[in-house]
Amino acid sequence: MTFLFDENMPICLAKVIQVLDVDNEYKKPPVHKIDHITEHYKAGADDPDVVRKAKSLKAIIVSQDDDYKNISATFELVKKLKVGYVLFKTTQKSGSLYNDIVIAFIKAWQRVKNAISEDKPPFMYIIERTGEISKKERFNR
Repeated sequence: MTFLFDENMPICLAKVIQVLDVDNEYKKPPVHKIDHITEHYKAGADDPDVVRKAKSLKAIIVSQDDDYKNISATFELVKKLKVGYVLFKTTQKSGSLYNDIVIAFIKAWQRVKNAISEDKPPFMYIIERTGEISKKERFNR
């Protein structure tokens, strides 16, 4: 499984999640691939470009960008291309503190992977700041 972190997610978090995903066996490769959009595009990539890149990588988008479900053209593209989406839900208008994001992802990471492994895109899972996860039913096929 491949995850594509959007540019509004810290690059360091993508790297930390990749480290967490490595099995404890010496020199064993990661179970999942974690990319950051900045490895593929310059800053400011349009949402449709991110969705298309996720499709080409067979990746699941990880973002704080709630616009994917609000911008109907992007939402339709996510559904049409059958891309999975994991949203970190902020509760502050100014976004979340880095520490909040890291703690929530570490708490939720295994459950997110388990839920996604039993699902087919398009889907959206939401990670709350508490680390709890839920599925957004609007994304059902």
